[in-house]
Amino acid sequence: MSAGLLLAALAGWAALLDVHALPYAREDAACFVADANGRGGGDLYVIDGDRITVYPEGTPSGAWSVPLEPGVSAVDVGDLDGDGLPELVAVRGEQILRHPLDPALGGASEVLFTLATRLSAPSPRAFPFVLVVTRDGRPLLALPTEENLELRTAAGVVVESHPIGPDAAQRVSFGQPFTALAVEPPRVGPADSLEIRVSRSQAYIPELPRDLMPVDPVGPLVRSVPGLQSPTVAAGAVETWPWLPLRTGGESPDERVYFAHSPDGDRETLVSVRRAAAPDAGKGRELRLSQPRRYPGFALALGDPAPDFNQDGHTDLVFWNATPPAPTVGAVSRALTGGDWPVRLGAHLFEPVRGRHTVRPAAMLEAGVPVPWLLDAAGGGAAPLRHLMVADFNGDGRADLGFSPAPDAFWVWMVDVTGAAPGAVERFTLPGPAEGLVFRADLDGQGRTTVVLRGEGAFYVLRARMTIDK
Repeated sequence: MSAGLLLAALAGWAALLDVHALPYAREDAACFVADANGRGGGDLYVIDGDRITVYPEGTPSGAWSVPLEPGVSAVDVGDLDGDGLPELVAVRGEQILRHPLDPALGGASEVLFTLATRLSAPSPRAFPFVLVVTRDGRPLLALPTEENLELRTAAGVVVESHPIGPDAAQRVSFGQPFTALAVEPPRVGPADSLEIRVSRSQAYIPELPRDLMPVDPVGPLVRSVPGLQSPTVAAGAVETWPWLPLRTGGESPDERVYFAHSPDGDRETLVSVRRAAAPDAGKGRELRLSQPRRYPGFALALGDPAPDFNQDGHTDLVFWNATPPAPTVGAVSRALTGGDWPVRLGAHLFEPVRGRHTVRPAAMLEAGVPVPWLLDAAGGGAAPLRHLMVADFNGDGRADLGFSPAPDAFWVWMVDVTGAAPGAVERFTLPGPAEGLVFRADLDGQGRTTVVLRGEGAFYVLRARMTIDK
C-alpha cells in the first residue's frame, strides 16, 4: 500500500464515530430513538422536564424542542395518519393525545379519545413508552388496560385485544436460582445464632404474539440473554452456571456454553459446552455436556449478540487477565494517584470439530484501566472495563467489541482473528465521565452502531458516520 493510500485509510478509520453532547437540565431526563422526519432513519429525543427536544439523525445540528402538556406520562413518536409526518403521541390521565412534531404547525395537542389504562396514573415526569405499533402495515395504538393489551386506531376503534390480566395465559420468568443473605442481628433465633434469609425472584409474563411482546424503550436496543449473569465462582452442577447460546443464529437454543471462575483461586475460567451429539440409528436427539476445561483469565459476560468473530455461527469467548498489583510502594502509589494498570483481552474461537474453544487467543489487545477499576474486579466477578458490548460499528457485518477503559473514554476494537493482526482500535475521548449505557442502535439501517452514554448534564452520543466497504 502506498503512503497516500495508507494515509487515506487512516483518515477513513478516524471518522468511524462522531462524538456529540446532548445537554439536559434534570437528572431524570430520558433519551430514546424514533423517526421524526418519516425518512426511515433514527432520530434522538431527549425528554427533559416539560419539553422534548428532537435531534435529527442524532446530532445537535438542526435540533428543535416541543413543549409537553402538563400531566403527560407516556410518550412515543409515530405516524398515525400515514402522511409521512410522524407526530408526538402521549398519554395524559385517560386522554390519548396527538401533537405535531413540526414546530411550524404549532398548536395545542389533539385529544384522540379517552381510555383508562395502566399509564393513566399521575407520573412525576414524562417517560418514553412504546405506544405506536404496526400490524399488517397499519399503524395502531397499543394501550395496556388492566385486563388487556388493546390495539386501537387513532379514532379509538378496537382492532385487537390480548389478555394481560391475572387470568391471562402466562409464563414464569425466574431470576437467579436463589439468593442467601446473613441476617445480623438475628431476628428469629438467639443473639449468638447464625440466621440466613434465602429468597428467589420470579415474574409472570403474559403470553402475547411475538411482535407484541411488552417492549421497554431500551428493550430492543439493549437486551439481556436468558441465563446470562456476571460470571461467578464455579459451584454446583455445571448446568446452573451462567451461560451463552452456543449458536448465534437462534437455532438449537438448548445448546449452550457454560462458564464460571475456578474455585481454586487461580485466575482461570472453567468452560463446558453442551451440544447435540450426532444422531445414532434408532435414537432421538441427545445433548452431551463436555468436561469443564480451564482457560487463563476471566470470561467477559457478553450478551445479545453473543460474539462470533469468525462468522461461523458459533459463540466465541473473550477473556480478560492482568498481573495483580503487588502490595509494593509503587503499586500503592499508582492506586492512590489514579494511575492505570494494563489489562489484556483475548478472543478465543469455538472449534466445531473439537467441540471446544481454542486455548490460545486468536487476537489480543492491551488496554490501561484505572487501578481502582482493577481492584473492584479483583475477584473476577466484574470486568475492569465499563460499557462492554458486542456490535458492528463499521458496517462490515462482523462483530466488534466496544468498551470504556476509562471514565471519559470509549474504544472500539474491530477484532481480526485471521492472525495477520489483532485488528484496528479506535479510541474516542468523551466530553466528560460516562455514568452508564443508555442504549445502542443502528440509526441509519446501514448496520453501523451508534452508542448513547449518560454523563453529568448531558447524553454522550458516539454517532456512526461512515460506511466501510464490505
